[in-house]
Amino acid sequence: MANSSHLRKNSFTIFLIFFLVLSNIYYAKADVVWVDTFDDESYLDNWWISHGNFTVEDGILKGSDDGWYDSGSNAYWDILWKNHTAITGTWSLDAKFDEGDILFFYFMGLDETFDGSHPEYGYILIVNAEIDVNRVNLAYRAVEPSERGIVDTHDLTIEEQSGWLHFDITRTETGRMKVFLNESTIIDYTDNNFTSSETINIQVTPGVRLDNIKYSNSIDVTSNESIAYNIEIGLILGSIAVISIYIIRKKKISRQ
Repeated sequence: MANSSHLRKNSFTIFLIFFLVLSNIYYAKADVVWVDTFDDESYLDNWWISHGNFTVEDGILKGSDDGWYDSGSNAYWDILWKNHTAITGTWSLDAKFDEGDILFFYFMGLDETFDGSHPEYGYILIVNAEIDVNRVNLAYRAVEPSERGIVDTHDLTIEEQSGWLHFDITRTETGRMKVFLNESTIIDYTDNNFTSSETINIQVTPGVRLDNIKYSNSIDVTSNESIAYNIEIGLILGSIAVISIYIIRKKKISRQ
């Protein structure tokens, strides 16, 4: 009886150790280098406005109606940017859209003129909330707007078209880029046409609201799919450990 109780305690301990170790390996959060929560106007210390204007209200960054008018898109654009040279890690932001709004987020931008107004090259997250579009694109831009290419697309569901959306973009040393929407993977694509960066550039139509823009220098794996998968792996390995201990103990007892 004592041996059986001891076996159960050992089995539970081993199972718990396996589960905790796996959790720490898979759920490790990225190291945040900087974050802007827009609690006040001090964000202007870190960003430059190249077109239009932005306002901060209740910790939310919002464009204005006096931005740069682009006849091609028939829209006004507010643009801000900051120096940024990282090409791997995790870029994150929260965004809310009114119908018809558009966001261009150059997370890796190269600007030969370096006025921050419009990167000549780079990788872009595009969120388009226009009527009958409602789409998230991962894209690149090379020299001319006509050379902008969409590399992968996710159509927003009805549920995803309202309220705040949380985006994470990760990029590894091999060029693998993932876009997460509300912690679920929506885009997974590898590309190495660009291997350097000078700026982060954000372009919005007036109704877009932004918050919690941050950069982390390592990969932050937080997708719901990953969590479910890792729990499943943890349970399987933990169960194997418990069964192995039981078999070993059983053999020892039978030999006595």
